[in-house]
Amino acid sequence: MVEQVKDLDKKLKDVVGRVAAGYSFAKDLANDLKKIESDEPDQAKKDVKKGFRLLRWIGRAERRINRDEKRIVVDLKELEEMGLPDDLEAEDEKVQEELHIMENKLIELASMFRGKLRDELKDIQLDEQLLSEYQDDPEKAKHLHEHVTALLKDSEKEVDDLITWMNGSQALFRRIKNFDEALKKIDPDS
Repeated sequence: MVEQVKDLDKKLKDVVGRVAAGYSFAKDLANDLKKIESDEPDQAKKDVKKGFRLLRWIGRAERRINRDEKRIVVDLKELEEMGLPDDLEAEDEKVQEELHIMENKLIELASMFRGKLRDELKDIQLDEQLLSEYQDDPEKAKHLHEHVTALLKDSEKEVDDLITWMNGSQALFRRIKNFDEALKKIDPDS
């Protein structure tokens, strides 16, 4: 059991760091989206490019988090099979169920990020390009600005959902860390 607890401990440290990095990237993306709305078209184009980069980093972080979650579930099942006290076994089962739910949500969010948000950023990029071309036509510029604003609001909501999910992930991993600490007390050699 000692090796499994040490392995779980290492994986938890890795995934907590990845969630923190993904959270940071998501916050940066949320700030960029807010900034784009008030930017001039040329600066907005630069911020959209930065948004694409952040989106790519978020996607990578999510894939790594997903991989780590699967590994943690395997470790938790192994510990359960080794035989745990009743209270820790019940906690182990709850944590596994919550990780499974989180993993499904991660897959859903990752799919959304690969698709919808990227498409919205492309539309924002195109509209910003058109805004710089139609600055002499106030009616077209106003219509494009309204479209960009609506796209930005949708994108901000989706990024806020991701940030909320990451906060929940951090809470769950803290709970798993507490479970890990309880295992160390049972097996003091770990």
